[in-house]
Amino acid sequence: MTSKIKSIAILGAGTMGAGIAALAAEKNCKVLLLDINIDAAKKGKDQIINSENLPINDKNKASDIIIGDFNNDFHLIKNYDWICEVVIEKLSVKKEIFKKIEVFRSQDSIVSSNTSGIPLKDIAENLSIDMQKNMCITHFFNPVKIMKLCEVIPGVHTSNSTLFELKNFLSNKMNKGVVNAKDTVN
Repeated sequence: MTSKIKSIAILGAGTMGAGIAALAAEKNCKVLLLDINIDAAKKGKDQIINSENLPINDKNKASDIIIGDFNNDFHLIKNYDWICEVVIEKLSVKKEIFKKIEVFRSQDSIVSSNTSGIPLKDIAENLSIDMQKNMCITHFFNPVKIMKLCEVIPGVHTSNSTLFELKNFLSNKMNKGVVNAKDTVN
């Protein structure tokens, strides 16, 4: 089944963000890679191109990854089907990013966090129900290129169509085995 997801905005250009960006670019997706400043985003893209264990097989596809920073380019997320947050594992930072995502995203975009230990219910607190219907956790494992699993964790309000679309994309386009999991409880 063909996915509606054709483009991904990745927020955070560290090891995981760069790995997800590389895999998406390799699968012919339009990719936006943003970080706190342009130097961090450039470092993430450089990691994709020049790392010893290349996260991308075809370096030419890395040229399709657009980079930017949170201050000047965040508004560009409105042009992407899936917004994947991959910033530091700190709730206050994630909440701040998700408030900003809610302002700039297109209404039908899917939004996820790559967190492994922060409950989605905590990240989603004080966000609109419309936003929460399109939210979940997509927990990739490192290195993204090699590890075949991705956990998908819905929130209380995550819609079935959001889950279906994301699982379809991860399975059929990114070649990931999708593991369904439940949101953690404090």
